[in-house]
Amino acid sequence: MTVLSIQADKTVQRRIAKARRAGRSQVQALNDECLRHAYNHHAPWSKDDFEMLINMATGDNTTFDIARTLGRSFYATQAARQHVGFCLRHASSLRRYLYSS
Repeated sequence: MTVLSIQADKTVQRRIAKARRAGRSQVQALNDECLRHAYNHHAPWSKDDFEMLINMATGDNTTFDIARTLGRSFYATQAARQHVGFCLRHASSLRRYLYSS
């Protein structure tokens, strides 16, 4: 699947600008744009989704790009990215806590 960058996609930029003129925030406009292409919206997150999220999040991809690739809403991807980031940053502490007797 090809990832379309928000900076390269002029149609997305025009839609976001139109939403901004209508009084919506940029984040709401990004979420609206992601929902247009969301084919996994409200579906449970699979292991493959999380693996792709981790690989893309550790790279130089925006949350918008990840959401479009995964077919998810901007807000769902943003929340999942925050939770996964927390787990990755605190992995050693979590392991010690979970496996201590």
